[in-house]
Amino acid sequence: MLQIGIGNSSSLVPHEDKSSLFLEDDGYYWFLCPLLQQLGEQTGQWIDPYEYACFEGVNLAFLAQTLKKAKTLIENQPEVWSVSLGIQHHGGNQQEIFQKLSKAYFQELLNRWQALCTRAEKSNLGVVCYGD
Repeated sequence: MLQIGIGNSSSLVPHEDKSSLFLEDDGYYWFLCPLLQQLGEQTGQWIDPYEYACFEGVNLAFLAQTLKKAKTLIENQPEVWSVSLGIQHHGGNQQEIFQKLSKAYFQELLNRWQALCTRAEKSNLGVVCYGD
C-alpha cells in the first residue's frame, strides 16, 4: 500500500497532522502506471507501492500535470471498466486477471491527490509517497 501525503525529503512518511490518501497495488495503480513511468523519467522519483518518493518544487508541478493527464484519461472511460492486473499461472494454465474500476471513485481519488499538491505548494512542502 502506498500512503500519499504532505511532507518533505527529510522525512520518509507524510506529516501526521496532514491528511493522507492511500493507493493500493491494484487496478487503479496499474491504470496510472504508464503516466507514473513518464513522471519517473521526468523527475527521477518513482511512485511505487513498495518504495519512497518525494515531489517538491518543479517535481511537484510535474506531479500535478501528471494527475491532470490522468483525469483526462479517466473522463473518456465508461462509469465502470476493467483493467488487467496481469497473468496468473496455475500449473500449465494461464489466466489473465482483471479488476473493475469505478470512474467516480477514481475521480475522487485524483481530486484528493490534486488537493494535496495544492496544499503542499502553498505550504512550501512536497507530496510524499511512502510504500510499505
